[in-house]
Amino acid sequence: MGMLVNGEWHEADSHPDASGFKGTITKDGSSGYKAEPGRYYLYLSLVCPFSHRTLIMRKLKDLDNVIGVVFASPLKGDQGWGFSEEYPDTLHHFEHLYQLYQMSSPRFTGAVSVPCLWDSQTNTIVSNDSGDIMIMLNDSFEQGNNADFYPAHLRSSIDEMNQFLLKINFGVYRTGGAKTQQDYESQVDALFEALDRAEAILERQRYLLGDQITIADWRLYVTLVRFDAVHYGLMKCNLRTLESYENLSNFVRELYQMPEMAELTNIDIIKKGYYYSFNNLNPSRIYPKGPFIDFSRSHNRNIKQFN
Repeated sequence: MGMLVNGEWHEADSHPDASGFKGTITKDGSSGYKAEPGRYYLYLSLVCPFSHRTLIMRKLKDLDNVIGVVFASPLKGDQGWGFSEEYPDTLHHFEHLYQLYQMSSPRFTGAVSVPCLWDSQTNTIVSNDSGDIMIMLNDSFEQGNNADFYPAHLRSSIDEMNQFLLKINFGVYRTGGAKTQQDYESQVDALFEALDRAEAILERQRYLLGDQITIADWRLYVTLVRFDAVHYGLMKCNLRTLESYENLSNFVRELYQMPEMAELTNIDIIKKGYYYSFNNLNPSRIYPKGPFIDFSRSHNRNIKQFN
C-alpha cells in the first residue's frame, strides 16, 4: 500500500512502521498542545473505520465548531490517501496526504495513515493514533458538552476491552490479508471466536461495559457496521453474516440510530472505497451492488431482558 521511508514515498511497504505521532492535547497546554478552539484539524477518510471513530467522538462531544475536518478522497491510490476536486485539502492544498507527514516530519518513516490530528499553530501532526485521539476529544476540551465516554471508574475495564476488540478491528484485515490457506483459516477462525465472545457479552448487557455506552462500543461499531457490506465478501470473513448475530446486529442498529450518527456512516462510500483501494484483493475495482442493509429498522436493545 506504500509508505514513507526517511521522508520519501515508496509504493512498496519496504520498511517496518518505525514511528508515529504520539503527542497529547491538554487543557492547560502542559503537553505542548493546548486545547483551543479553531487550532486543530482532523484529517480523515469516510472509508476508514479508524477515522470514523474520531469523527463520531467529535460529534458526540459537540466539537464540530471547535475542531475542523479535512476529508481525503475515499479512493486510495498508489500514492496512498490523496485529495481531489470533490475532496480538497482546504488547509494546504496538498495532492497527497504524505505531504502533510513530510511537512510535520521531513524524514518520517512509517505508514501514512488517517486519522491525523493536525495543529495549525505549530504545523505538525499531534497524533495519528485513533485511540489516543478519541481520548483527547473526550477529555481535553472545555468547549462542547460534559458527556464522558471514558469515565475514570471504567477506564481500566475499557482499556482491557479495547485490547480484546483488536481481535475484531484488525482481525478482518488479518483474514483478508492472509497469504496461505492455513493462515487464512487460522485468522478467520480467530475472528469469529472473537465475534462469538462479543455476541455473548451483549447477550448479558446492553453495552460492552454494562449500562453505559463508552469508547469501546464505538470502536466495535465502526468495524461491525462495515462487516456485511465489505468484510464478508472482500476480506472473506464469511463464516457468518453480522445479520445472523442477534445481539451484534441489534447493537449496531441502536448505535447507528443515535442522534446524528447515521449521517456519519455512508455505506455506499465505504463499499466503493474498500473495493477500489484494496486492489490487491480486487484488481478489477468493481464493487458489488449489494447487500442492502437497513440500519434504520427497529432494534431490541431498549426492550431486551438481559441475563
